[in-house]
Amino acid sequence: MDLRHSRPFRITLLLVFALTLLLGIGPYFFDAEYARNELRALIFRETGRMLTIQGDTHVVLLPSPALIAEGVTLSETDASTRFARADRVRIDLSPWALLRRHQVSITRLEAERPELSIRRIGNGRYNFDDLLSSRGAHAELRFDLQALSFREARFDYVDTTSGDSLTLNQLNVTVDRPTDPKEGALTLSGDLVLAQGGRPQWRTHTEAGAALRYVAAERRLYVAGLTLSMTQQGKSADSLAVTHAQLDATGELVYGWEPLRLNGGSLKVKAVGTRERQAWQWNLDAPRIDFRNGVARLNDLKFALDIRSPQSRIEAELDVPALAGTQRGSLRADAAKLDVKLSSPDQTFTLNFASPLELHQGTLARLPNYRLTGTYTNKGLPRGAIPFELSGEASLDLQQETIALDNRGTLDGAEFATRFGVRNFVRPSYRLDLDLARLDLTPYLPAVAEGAKAVDTETPFEFGWLQQMDAQGQLHIGEFVVNNLHLENIALDFQANDGKVRLDPLSAHIYGGELSGQMEIDASGDVPSFHVRQLLSDVNVNPLMNDLLATTRFEGRGQLDLDVSASGSRLSEIRASANGRARMSLARGLIRGMDLEALLRTANQQIRLMNGEQVSPADMKASTHFSELHASLAIKDGIASNRDLYVGTGLLRLDGGGQIDLGRGSIDYTMRASANPRVPELRDIVGLTVPIRLTGSLASPEYRVDYTALREQLEARQKAAAKPAAPARAKPVPTPPAARPAAKKQQ
Repeated sequence: MDLRHSRPFRITLLLVFALTLLLGIGPYFFDAEYARNELRALIFRETGRMLTIQGDTHVVLLPSPALIAEGVTLSETDASTRFARADRVRIDLSPWALLRRHQVSITRLEAERPELSIRRIGNGRYNFDDLLSSRGAHAELRFDLQALSFREARFDYVDTTSGDSLTLNQLNVTVDRPTDPKEGALTLSGDLVLAQGGRPQWRTHTEAGAALRYVAAERRLYVAGLTLSMTQQGKSADSLAVTHAQLDATGELVYGWEPLRLNGGSLKVKAVGTRERQAWQWNLDAPRIDFRNGVARLNDLKFALDIRSPQSRIEAELDVPALAGTQRGSLRADAAKLDVKLSSPDQTFTLNFASPLELHQGTLARLPNYRLTGTYTNKGLPRGAIPFELSGEASLDLQQETIALDNRGTLDGAEFATRFGVRNFVRPSYRLDLDLARLDLTPYLPAVAEGAKAVDTETPFEFGWLQQMDAQGQLHIGEFVVNNLHLENIALDFQANDGKVRLDPLSAHIYGGELSGQMEIDASGDVPSFHVRQLLSDVNVNPLMNDLLATTRFEGRGQLDLDVSASGSRLSEIRASANGRARMSLARGLIRGMDLEALLRTANQQIRLMNGEQVSPADMKASTHFSELHASLAIKDGIASNRDLYVGTGLLRLDGGGQIDLGRGSIDYTMRASANPRVPELRDIVGLTVPIRLTGSLASPEYRVDYTALREQLEARQKAAAKPAAPARAKPVPTPPAARPAAKKQQ
């Protein structure tokens, strides 16, 4: 059959042509201004919001009726505050709703460069909730969106209660067929910019996708198979100091539509990045999320954090069986478990918290009544870990970047209390106040436990941790024990920053006396330096000299005034570079290694023999008791010089001078002993000085009595005694007068 001669075909073709012509030229006969005004009036009647169109308006009929407008602004419900604006908006309408029910049913919304100001108000609702509410079957305005598209969108979020704000920039969002159970999809892409106070903080390239399904009967939106990837672009703000960050998330989410709120689902998040020289990684697993009747419940929540830096590592794992609370306010768990491990090459802390948990505003976490067990290990304490048990309160504020702990408990069985705080996670500043009853390190030191006391002078000190340290606080220890060394009532204020640590003031009951002064370590340069200024009163010098100069040759109590500076990475270098001064004044003590009183008795017995020099090794069982001792040291480049030694005993007086090489641990010293003239058994050497030369190792020197010098002194005394005296002139003896006549008479 020839369709050209078919009348039905010709009629159909004519109708199609007429309809096409009508649809093509129809928009030119529609009054766009009228359509714009009707839409403005309709939106105001239905929502109370004011629609303003400052640019051109166009109406199209194909493929569906639509209104295209430029320079569009939509107000808040107060009809004055701006809620949204866009450079260009296309609104597609349902033709069947227009023709059959005389309703404006919006089925598609496209916006170019839209800007939305989203506010969360005091009652927990948002300023867009009214746009999503159901208006009934006979409402003039309906939203039956089958497609939504935002290009280069900007979202400004403000929480009016907390004052928090957030800005998302350059975001492209597409929602396609959300009511189709099989084809509904969400895609999101673009360069997302997080801003605060109008200033960009973090920029990422973001890609996201999910299967989307909106069920009108349930007023629910289902997001299945969610995948989200965020990759940092460029540098963050200096306050964040984040680089190379990557965040990936997967999950299943369910949203209620009226109002739009998260109702439940599951979510897994993994994030990695670098802050300054710290490598961060954290994982969040929330397998069961449930929001019902304004109450949020998160079950089997797990969180893991790993922070690594060149000098340390922090590992934390949080396990919360059940966390519940209001969506607007706090979340609380009656029981939570937090395990933390802080490690460095030299030391390790393990912390195990068991506590209720509170979360506020998503950024503030509190442990209101925790119990903590843990251990501390150190490379210098190789035999075991020091255990401690604590209870107290703790808080973590992610927004302010602060940590605060207030503890009380036991450390190795001794009671102690401490307050610890951290500010700024990138460049942390620490505050520590510690009050400890007793600390005994004896069981943890092998050398001490075996009864040996040896100091390794060549092991370098590690001060790398001090380079980044910013800390201050106060420390008090009632009793500190290392083997036979007991320090009591240690009290100090400390401050560490810029590679320096300063202890000022520093006081203690030490070596049986009182210590007061200050100490400073400066590791900011290539070589660490030290400065000690201390005054020790009524101190027992035996353990002090043993620790300071590695010698036990002196005993006694008295005063020691130190002002010494040194530098070096090893104890041997520190001793060799020491500079400064020291003054010592002792009473009622003894000098080990020689019995000077016996030596003087021997010298008195041998004085006539003069049989030459005698060399004797130091006899550590021998000793010289004294009633007082005074000496000062001038220290330069590790050499301690003395010129004013004075030692007084009942039988003798001792003075002298010489040098002590602190670096090499050697001595070159000459003492001069003189006898008390009131001692009869020493009468032969009264007025003479017995020189005694000490040389060799400081710990066990040899002494030599210089009998040659003693003989020279004796010979000089003998010569002085043997020198003849000048003869005296004779005087005439007068004759008594009574004797003269008698003599004559006799003649």
